[in-house]
Amino acid sequence: MQVTISKTTIKNLTLALGVLILAILGIWLISARPASQETPANDLPQAEAQADGTQVVQVTAKVGYSPAVTVAKADTPTKLKVVTNNTYDCSIALTVPAVGYRGMLPYSGTTEIDIPPQKAGTEIQGVCTMGMYRFQIKFI
Repeated sequence: MQVTISKTTIKNLTLALGVLILAILGIWLISARPASQETPANDLPQAEAQADGTQVVQVTAKVGYSPAVTVAKADTPTKLKVVTNNTYDCSIALTVPAVGYRGMLPYSGTTEIDIPPQKAGTEIQGVCTMGMYRFQIKFI
């Protein structure tokens, strides 16, 4: 009994084997990445202390929020200043659920949001209404 394999079958088997090898290689590359480590708090941007005992966290909104994470002092009244400058993406539609803020930022300007004193360990999130962009304030 003689078995014959057509050229088309060989091409299909070669293609399937190539795709399988690429998939295995991709999985190996992804799993070989080192685990990311959280940035220590002292290496993150810090809230700016004011003479009146408050602090200011400034975030720029344009194609996301920058900085993504800021550290603020716990038990201190905080003012979040969100700055826009010709911002026309979804980051102008801001929600800060922990303080009940939801609004449209101006295309250019500064919006101030009061944050009452927070306990150490509290993390406040800001997010665009589409959920694409986020920032965080960590109180320590």
